[in-house]
Amino acid sequence: MGEILFQSDSIVQFIDETIGEPSLIGNAVEKAGDRAWGYLASDNYLVQCSTQRSPDEGSLKERMEDLAPIFSHMENQVEGRSFRSGHLTMVDVSWFPMLHRSS
Repeated sequence: MGEILFQSDSIVQFIDETIGEPSLIGNAVEKAGDRAWGYLASDNYLVQCSTQRSPDEGSLKERMEDLAPIFSHMENQVEGRSFRSGHLTMVDVSWFPMLHRSS
């Protein structure tokens, strides 16, 4: 049996490096920035889940105060296009679950 991969960021990076054309493109600073944006999505997954599972309206409003700035920050970065390069990137893939659940 081979190695077992865990943690979604690591799995996405493995797939990116081993299948097809890598989505991390650019210089080292741009790649690091893309990884940071991807990690931001992962870091806030539980914030979103907690918000969506709010037991009452008061909790929902309180939790939305934590979640709204995260989406606002990303929306300002994206501005209606794919994240950085005009094609699908790891950042896009990292944010798909959060954006899908928020619609």
